[in-house]
Amino acid sequence: MSTSLKIVNIRTRKLGLLMYDARIAAGKSQEACAEAMQIPLEDYQAFETGQSAPSLPQLEAFSYFLNVPLQHFWGTTPLSQRTSADTLTGLEARYTSRNLEISAALQAARAKTGLSLSDLALKTDLDEQTLFQYEEGIEGIPVPQLDLITEALGIPTEALFDQTGEVGRWRTERDAVGRFLQLPMELQWFIADPENQPYLEFARRIQGMDLDRLQALARALLDLTGAQERESHEH
Repeated sequence: MSTSLKIVNIRTRKLGLLMYDARIAAGKSQEACAEAMQIPLEDYQAFETGQSAPSLPQLEAFSYFLNVPLQHFWGTTPLSQRTSADTLTGLEARYTSRNLEISAALQAARAKTGLSLSDLALKTDLDEQTLFQYEEGIEGIPVPQLDLITEALGIPTEALFDQTGEVGRWRTERDAVGRFLQLPMELQWFIADPENQPYLEFARRIQGMDLDRLQALARALLDLTGAQERESHEH
């Protein structure tokens, strides 16, 4: 067995354990997860037992259903009890569109590296016909194989996560909440206070300024501060 195949097998089993842990933490049944992902129950059971692995769009739907950060499935920490989110709708069409998005991104990444399909097959130990089908979006790419491909292409798998769709918006909101909770308590209180909204808006605006405008603003503030100090001394 090649090294790449061993990595795929280990990753598939690890992913199955993480899916099992996430499902148990959320208090969901295998039937509920299979229904939420709109796949046969035996396919979902094969995911948990490590016999096969979901594609990234399928894992996104699973993550969304259980209200679990997608990044969790690249980690090693078991989950505590969490609250379930809603089930995604229109999954058949979503799987198709997301698979096409992912395949297009992989084609672009491969073109950028100058690798041929044959080169990529050698680097991943995946056969060329399978890679062709993956790049055409003909079928979903199991996550462990996707990890092999992205590593060979020098891009993070996270770059393929849904950015603009329903799952992408949900993930962005969760990430924002997580970053907020990591702030010192005094900053959390400052942000949460409605009276501080003008200061936050000001900070947001200067964040987008170029260096020249920031320097001009700093000089204006220094001039204003100096004028106020002189006026105070005169009185």
